[in-house]
Amino acid sequence: RPVRAKGPFAIGSVGNLVPVKNHGVLIRACALLVDKGVNLELRLAGKGPLARQLSETASRLRMNGRLGLAGYLRDVSAFLRKLDLFVLPSRIEAMPNALLEAMACGLPCVASDVGGIPEMLEHGKCGLLVRHDEPASIARAIESLLINPPLRDELGKLARLRTCRVYSMQRMTRQYAGLYISAARKLRDVRSQPRDTGLQEGQ
Repeated sequence: RPVRAKGPFAIGSVGNLVPVKNHGVLIRACALLVDKGVNLELRLAGKGPLARQLSETASRLRMNGRLGLAGYLRDVSAFLRKLDLFVLPSRIEAMPNALLEAMACGLPCVASDVGGIPEMLEHGKCGLLVRHDEPASIARAIESLLINPPLRDELGKLARLRTCRVYSMQRMTRQYAGLYISAARKLRDVRSQPRDTGLQEGQ
């Protein structure tokens, strides 16, 4: 990743603006940092019914001018490349594509410790895990990376390496192929076994 330009620290997230994505908690976390004098911007990519409510929350928390709603984007990677930090505060996730894309871009990531996210971030080794319902916890994680550029760079590099090593398209294709082959073999074995009719020999 290139050296960041001077100006507000750019924090971003990608996801539909719906309750499960928990953007309101991220806004509150950022507001805590702004109250401490941190110069930041929060950029959200995605559309949904909570857009107006999120804007009102930001205004109420004195985040005027610091929240950008980008709406639906075709080129998410271009959006991600302009960030300094990616945060995914979701309440529920399986294996979110948005987090994978951020990791593949070499972004340092902060994400909820829910669903498959801990495994994706190697249980905190290549990204910071936080409780999704605690704005203060998210704020502390963001601040720890904001004040430590070497840690940001290290986590970004590790995140990118992990996506290439574990979540590349070639590897996932091989894994799916292996599952299909294994399932086909089991089905073949079941079909090749003699059927038990329940009748005793001689009946």
